[in-house]
Amino acid sequence: MTLSKTTQAYLRSIYEKNGRSITPATVLAEAKRASSPLHKYFEWDDRKAAHLYRLTQAREMIGLCVIVESGAREYVYVPSRESFIAVTDAVESALVWREVVEEIERSIGFALASAERTIAMGPLKVQKSFERLKTTSAKSIEQLKRAAA
Repeated sequence: MTLSKTTQAYLRSIYEKNGRSITPATVLAEAKRASSPLHKYFEWDDRKAAHLYRLTQAREMIGLCVIVESGAREYVYVPSRESFIAVTDAVESALVWREVVEEIERSIGFALASAERTIAMGPLKVQKSFERLKTTSAKSIEQLKRAAA
């Protein structure tokens, strides 16, 4: 989902209006009005919304599966298939594994970019911790790429 600048500004106004705080419940309350710029981002048909929420819960459940012996994830998401497959199956195909690695890189990149923006405002100690995290993430990505080669 991408948000227009207008929508982002509206969220910022909610943040300011609520004492420089914003919660999902506040956003949802604002979005309920059909005239709200947030309204279109939500599914208002309760049957469809319930189904979509259950799909999200199922995705989370699959993502939490780990192999007991190693502690590694048992399933990985393959965007082109829009599904999860077992890691053991993913590594059998160089093409699928490359896609999995690219998806992991993309996710890590988003997380790091978000953390970097947040931490840039923090104390030096926090920034040093973030630099260690970036180094560790880069090493992990390199290991995944070597495994895929």
